[in-house]
Amino acid sequence: SVANVTIDPVKHKVTWHGKEIKVIPQEFQLLELLMRHKNEVFSHEALAERAWSSFSESSTDTVRVHMYRLRKKFVGGSTECPLRTVHSRGYVFADD
Repeated sequence: SVANVTIDPVKHKVTWHGKEIKVIPQEFQLLELLMRHKNEVFSHEALAERAWSSFSESSTDTVRVHMYRLRKKFVGGSTECPLRTVHSRGYVFADD
C-alpha cells in the first residue's frame, strides 16, 4: 500500500482509501509499475517500454490516454490523486 492505494496483482484489484477502483489491464500495468518506483519520474516512452512488450500497444499516445483515464478514476474525496504529471518529463506516483 502506497499513498492509500493498494493493488492486488493476483486479482488485478485496486483500492484507494478502501474503495475499489475498476481498472483495465493496461491501466493496472501502468499503476503497478509507477507504484513499484514511487517518486520516480517516467517519460511516456519509458512507461510504454516497461509496461508493455508489444510495440503496437506502446505508443506514447496510448500511454497518455491510459494515464488520463487512470487519473480520472482517482478523482474524488479530499485527497489529491497520487498520479501526477511532471511537465516536459512524464508521470510519477507521488507518495507525499
